[in-house]
Formats: sequence, C-alpha cells, structure tokens
Amino acid sequence: MQLSKTNVQTMSSLEIAKMTSKRHSDVLETIRNVLIEAEIQPTEFSARYKDAKGEERPCFYLPRRECDLIIAGYSVKYRLAIIDRWHELEQKQTDKEIQARMRSDMRLEFRPMTDAIVESRNGKEIKSHHFSNECDLLNRIALGATAAQYRRQFDIDDKTPLRDILSKEQSACILSLQRANTVYLLEGLSFDDRKQRLKALYEKRHAEKLMIEAMNEA
Repeated sequence: MQLSKTNVQTMSSLEIAKMTSKRHSDVLETIRNVLIEAEIQPTEFSARYKDAKGEERPCFYLPRRECDLIIAGYSVKYRLAIIDRWHELEQKQTDKEIQARMRSDMRLEFRPMTDAIVESRNGKEIKSHHFSNECDLLNRIALGATAAQYRRQFDIDDKTPLRDILSKEQSACILSLQRANTVYLLEGLSFDDRKQRLKALYEKRHAEKLMIEAMNEA
C-alpha cells in the first residue's frame, strides 16, 4: 500500500499479483488493457520499482476505483481477497488519522494540565519535577512505565516525541487520563487520591482495550 502526494490510498500491481497468484507481467497487461478500454491513461498510475536484483521494473499503483475496475473480471475468490485487503488498508488509514488527531489533542491539552499544576501549588514554588511527576503518573498507569523507562525498554531515542510512537489505544488512554487529571488537579485532590481515581478510570475504560490491542499486534 502506498499514499500518493494527494493522499489517495493505492494498491500496487505487485500486491494484486501476489494475492491472485498471477504473474506480475500478466497483471500489468490486464491493467493496461482495461484502463485503455475505459479511456483512462495507464501512465497516470504507472511507476517503477526495484526487483530482487536491483533492476528497475514497471508497476502500477491503483486507487480504489481503478482497482475495482481491474478486478471485476477476476474470480469471486480473488475479488474477495482484494476487497478484504482494501478494508484492512482503509481501517489502518482511519486509525492513523484518529491517532494524529489524538496526538494533536494531547499537545493542545497538555497546557491546561500544566496550568492546573501551577494553580494547585497555591503560589508555592514550582519546580520541574512537579510537572514530570504528573507525566510519569499518567505514563505508569497507561504504559506501565515512566517515559524514560519506556524509551529504554523499546530503544526509543530522546529526540522522538513519545506520543508520536504510541499505539491508537495507548494514545486514547493517555489523552483520557490527561483530561481527567486536569480536572482532579483543579478540584484540589491530593496526589494519592488522583492516582487512585486515574487507576480506576484506566481499569474501567482502557485496560481491556489495551490488552486486546496488544494481543492483536503480537
């Protein structure tokens, strides 16, 4: 699967050949013939790839509409395999878009939490650990480790924002806990009370989803 410059999701002729157990050269010929018959310029979707020998070969990257046109003449078995693959690719793209929105929300809503931390100090001196402690509180509950521990565990460098490599459910959990913690801070709850409530929220809304996600990715 590839995304073009216009963010149109595509499927390669190589993948079509693999799923239909057909020779790639035959798939290329079918694509050219069908597109020409439909009065569509094949060059609009043509590309190049390097084979196992490092030599450049022709291929196509087809959007959903043109791909559906090509496979119309295939057997039901092959059409179903390609349709199922499209659903999988589209769901992955939807998940990526959801994650991107959640990452944006986490960035935007981090400031309200830091403001709530400052307000909860009631004019007392603010030090960096007051902010890192809150972040570690959320990370320990959602990820089972502090940010530093999580980076070491998965060999993540310090320059990569942690939120950019979290899974969909991990992102949803962190965002949910961050929002709740902001409210609890403004309500004046102690660290231990907030920790207890955040753990309860995690168990109620996120624990099962995170477990299922982890099992699916294993």
